[in-house]
Amino acid sequence: DKYYIQRWKPKDRKYVRDKQFNVPMELTEASRHLRYSQLSTILNEMASDGARTNQKYLYVVNESERIFAGLDEMTKADELRELQARGVVVEKEPPIQMQVPHPDGYDNL
Repeated sequence: DKYYIQRWKPKDRKYVRDKQFNVPMELTEASRHLRYSQLSTILNEMASDGARTNQKYLYVVNESERIFAGLDEMTKADELRELQARGVVVEKEPPIQMQVPHPDGYDNL
């Protein structure tokens, strides 16, 4: 016991883990690379399953457009918050209208 330096001894740590991926939450909060890796795995599985039938494909494409629109809104909100923190006055722009997809789903090919 005298041989071991204190830093070599295992530390008692309790990690709060993500239930689905069993990864400590503090790693995903701070590591952009780990978040990217997990998203890549999830989206790869989704693409694999979504490509099986045309119905699944169209569903995944439509939902991905909705997700992209939500991500764009979050990005704009983050940029606005950043500008406001710097004290820059920003005029609000009218919301961008999304093109409604054709009911048959052929306009997204």
